[in-house]
Amino acid sequence: MRSAPKSRAPRLPPSARLVALVLLAAGVASCDSSPLLFPSPEGLELASGNHGSGTIRGTAGEVLIPALRVRVVDGSGNPVPNATVRVEVEGGGGSVARSELASNRHGQLVVEGWRLGETAGANRLRLQVSAHGSTSLGGAAGPQLLLEADGVPGAASRILSVGPPPPALEGTVGEPLPADVRFRIEDRFGNPVPGVDVTFALPSGSGTVTSAAARTDAAGEITPGSWTLGPEAGPQLLRAVAVGVAGVAMEIEALARPGVADRIRLEGELPETAPAGERLGDQVDALPGVRVVDAFGNPLPDIQVSVTPLANSGTVDPSTLDTGPTGTEGRLPDWTLGTRPGRQGLRLEAQGLAGVPPLDVVLEATDGEVGAWQVNAVHVNQGNQTFRGSVPLVAGRPGLLRVFLQGSTGSPPGIRVRIRIRQGTAVVLDEVVSRAGGGGIQASEPEPDDEGRSWNLPLAAGLLQPGAELRVDVDPDELLLPAPLLPVTWPEGGGWQPLDVRELPTFRATFIPIQITQSGLTGRITPANLQEYVGPTVDQFPIGAVDFEVRTDPMVYDGSFDAPGPAWVAILEDIRDLRLAEGGHDRYYHGILRRPPGPGIAGIAYVATRPQGIDNLAAVSFDELPTAGPVIAHEFGHNFGRNHAPCGNLIGVDPAFPHPGGELGSPGYSAATGMLRPTTGFRDVMGYCFPFWASDYTFGAIRAMREARPLGISLGTHLGMRTGPGHGVREGILVGGSWSGSMATRLRPAIRLEAPATPTDPGGEVLIQVLDAGGAVLSSGRYPGARLDHADDPTLRHFGAVLPLPAGSGAPAAIRVTTPGGVAVLATSPAPADAAPVVVSVVSAAPQPGADDPTASGPWTRIRWDAETFPVLVLREAETGRIRGFLRSGDALVAGPSPTHGAPALRLDLSDGVRTLESVPTRAEPPQR
Repeated sequence: MRSAPKSRAPRLPPSARLVALVLLAAGVASCDSSPLLFPSPEGLELASGNHGSGTIRGTAGEVLIPALRVRVVDGSGNPVPNATVRVEVEGGGGSVARSELASNRHGQLVVEGWRLGETAGANRLRLQVSAHGSTSLGGAAGPQLLLEADGVPGAASRILSVGPPPPALEGTVGEPLPADVRFRIEDRFGNPVPGVDVTFALPSGSGTVTSAAARTDAAGEITPGSWTLGPEAGPQLLRAVAVGVAGVAMEIEALARPGVADRIRLEGELPETAPAGERLGDQVDALPGVRVVDAFGNPLPDIQVSVTPLANSGTVDPSTLDTGPTGTEGRLPDWTLGTRPGRQGLRLEAQGLAGVPPLDVVLEATDGEVGAWQVNAVHVNQGNQTFRGSVPLVAGRPGLLRVFLQGSTGSPPGIRVRIRIRQGTAVVLDEVVSRAGGGGIQASEPEPDDEGRSWNLPLAAGLLQPGAELRVDVDPDELLLPAPLLPVTWPEGGGWQPLDVRELPTFRATFIPIQITQSGLTGRITPANLQEYVGPTVDQFPIGAVDFEVRTDPMVYDGSFDAPGPAWVAILEDIRDLRLAEGGHDRYYHGILRRPPGPGIAGIAYVATRPQGIDNLAAVSFDELPTAGPVIAHEFGHNFGRNHAPCGNLIGVDPAFPHPGGELGSPGYSAATGMLRPTTGFRDVMGYCFPFWASDYTFGAIRAMREARPLGISLGTHLGMRTGPGHGVREGILVGGSWSGSMATRLRPAIRLEAPATPTDPGGEVLIQVLDAGGAVLSSGRYPGARLDHADDPTLRHFGAVLPLPAGSGAPAAIRVTTPGGVAVLATSPAPADAAPVVVSVVSAAPQPGADDPTASGPWTRIRWDAETFPVLVLREAETGRIRGFLRSGDALVAGPSPTHGAPALRLDLSDGVRTLESVPTRAEPPQR
């Protein structure tokens, strides 16, 4: 039996033995406190990498980040370990976390927790080494280092008004305030913050400021310049908002006083006729008010107005009235007309105001005999049907029915009309309506803008259906009008008037929030706030039944927003391609994004020009409520085929628009508010003038378009239905691009996918051909182009289509597109049979979104790929196949878990321009923290 070998100490290699010897020598030397091991600290210096080579800067009131690193050195510049350093704040009012530090074995120490003073400016910190070997601050003083840091203001926290104080914030309507207003932006410690962009708006008063936006100066102050008050007397507001800083906003109020007295105005109207010798107060519900107003119509207080009857015009009592403290309390005195029939009147004169002309109010005094009566007009307004025209009504949409009467004498007070609607033999509405303004039937044409000159009845949506008939009876109780003239009906002679009510297709729209990877922000549209976005569209346009949906997962855009115009166009093309890929031929697709800070684009859309152009019904707009609602209505107007109205600085104006300056033509009606939109003051929604509403021209044209283009080729409402059996889904290829009169045909990389084929248009300007490797045509079709609403080049056209591929045809090798801009070809070389699968690098990541963005939470994934070889990555949900984005950057951060962790949540398809390959995701990097 062999004995176990004796253990031997391991033999060190030569280098290790050398180290050991050095260490041993150091140990021996330590016995006599050699200065080689305990060098004397002769100096303090900043270590390299401290805030670069420039001035040390930090945020006032905050801990300096990164912390400063300091070296303790001997006279030869060697590090001195275990040196005790005292730290004291010498200026600036800040503090330090520790007043005593010790250098490490490399002679370094970290000055952590230096909180700069709350007041912006210089901060000083003194570091002093205690005597060698001393462990307390009581040792002899050693070398020292004085550090200085510049405390700069922190983030904007509040905005303040810095003057002028009242009464300088009082002025006259239509004129500038006596002094300019100023604001100051401060951080949370009261330091002025320079370089902050601020926008100015006037939420009330309709005034103006010299500058709508500016940037704070070195003192953190800013002014919009001169504030010219609006025309309406009373409080007016100016709002200052720090761009991109949530909650930093302020409103100040200025009091606008009325201007100089300009004229006398009657508030309300006299009847055009009244019986001679009778008291006027017996003929009307209320006598008109009397106002003395400035040039803008603001009433002036405490003005005495004398009232004098003209010749043969009877008497008044009293003969003087006072406009009162508000300027609105004066009322025409009781007037007993003269006994002689004919023209009679009163003269109103403002006492002590020589520059104000007198006002004569007149009427026709009759001998009491009643002339002819008739129903002048009956009108149903569901948004803006032409007042004297033949715009059909929209089934299932609410409206306002107005009855206008005409007669040759003053009407008796309290006259009523009976309104009935029936379906077949069943009466579905029977209402008796009094006139809002009392007596005073018109003697001539109706005045549609005056809501008080008609008998009005709101109609619920269900009352207006195909086959409906209407009847109007005046004075149904036969109490007021003399019997020989009865009955007064509409239609004339009795009976029932058929109403032209037509069914329109359900308005279907899909809203997609857009996530911008450059900012990390996502459009803030949800099912909960959807009504705020779509309300103006439904209220203004001829729309009955609706079917709206909001995507819960955003669509990703990974392009740059440094040039906003091209970015908006690229997102619009992505929304159009998403609609094509999902076969959404029966829906309008609308992207909602968070607009970058500053002025710029609020929306963009394709303008439909042909009934066959159903696959360009896409638009994009921003999410800034409440403005976003009217913007969405404007962009849907483009999708409905409308160009711009002639009001504002814009391009693409409709040359056939019939009303000057973009006027409405006829008064509009808002069912949401129950109010008329008068022709004087409102402009068409397709222009850039405010306030706006749909004109009768726009309303009628959209109604006709929606009837001619029903979008009746519905393939279902939801994605799962569109991709189900029997709905036309098959292998196809998505092709898109653009051209113009000055630009050759541009093609976007094609994407092979399963989707319903786009209907062809024999008259389309675009011929698309899909070719195999031998040049044979696998699929072809003609498709129309679509115009952009804001394109500088009016000849620019975009197009897109999904072409079906024959079963078993293999991968296409080229795509050839012919447009009026020329021929363009996309080609690819065939992949070898043993080609390796495409690898895409994916990794879980922490996003950098805005602090107020709700999408900041949850899993995120970073995706990297070779964008030169594969210019498009189609991001899909693995389970449903729903497209989440068309990515092009080669490096994108998207919401959602990485497909390398557990069950894949995302599917990544790559296009080289013609071929589309499914990638193999690989986790090639460690997770980012």
